[in-house]
Amino acid sequence: MGIACCRPLHVLPCPPRQSVFNDIPGLEDRYLEVMVKLKAYEQEHLLDHYQKLDGESLSSFIEELNKLDFDKMDKERKKLDQKKEQDKITPYPAKHLHDLRTTASETKATWRKKGLEAISRGEVAVVLVAGGQGTRLGFNKPKGMYNIGLPSNKTLFQLQAEKIQKLRALARKYTKKNKDSTIPAPRIPWYIMTSEATHSETVDFLLSGKDAKIHRGNLPREDVKCFRQGMMPCVSKDGKKILLSSVGKIAESPNGNGGLYSALAHSGILKEMKESGIKYVHAYCVDNALTKIADPYFIGFCIDTKA
Repeated sequence: MGIACCRPLHVLPCPPRQSVFNDIPGLEDRYLEVMVKLKAYEQEHLLDHYQKLDGESLSSFIEELNKLDFDKMDKERKKLDQKKEQDKITPYPAKHLHDLRTTASETKATWRKKGLEAISRGEVAVVLVAGGQGTRLGFNKPKGMYNIGLPSNKTLFQLQAEKIQKLRALARKYTKKNKDSTIPAPRIPWYIMTSEATHSETVDFLLSGKDAKIHRGNLPREDVKCFRQGMMPCVSKDGKKILLSSVGKIAESPNGNGGLYSALAHSGILKEMKESGIKYVHAYCVDNALTKIADPYFIGFCIDTKA
């Protein structure tokens, strides 16, 4: 009877999995701290796949999560839900509506006078909302750079800048004390709200590029200021869950036209307006090619009616 001899089987132990927390001292404690915060707001899903990140990426993501104001987001969502239930759309009171076609000539003259006087005193500024790209127009650049097909081939930015330039000349001519040709036209600052997607190209087009002076209608460079629109986390349809664009990255989107006010404050533009004596602001959107920018009649009407 033969005897089979078997060599002993040597099983090599699997190396222990390298924990992402081993990369950076204190990272695990930071992870546990932010996880407590996430659970409190039912957002712990944001770290479901943290093990796919390396230590540096996880550290950056935790820092990003700690910057989120979950309390504010939760309050805003609840306010929005309440508003949807309570709000009723009603017509604007007819007594506050005016039509230039039926307004008395004397009243229109008063409005125009007050508007031009405010402009000549440097009390009027223009704010342009220009964060969008021309995607729906088949144009992959900032919408303000779009050529709308006029014989002049001018872009929306240039057409609007030239309107401001003409308004400066009109205010200068109207104001008696400015008959002296050596006195410059009044300032009308043009503040342009961009977005993360359009900021760099807009700045280059209007302020630093080769033909920037032409593109801004020969407006003084110091009178044209670009500032970024705010960003906010994307949320699920019910507004309850923050979304990721990829593992370790919050999905973000521009915060809409309503973000104009916070952007003016955060960028320092609002402070600049106050310090330079700006009292009246005309705001409009870049794709409104026919808008009457800082129309003296409209400015004067607002001043006269304390709108």
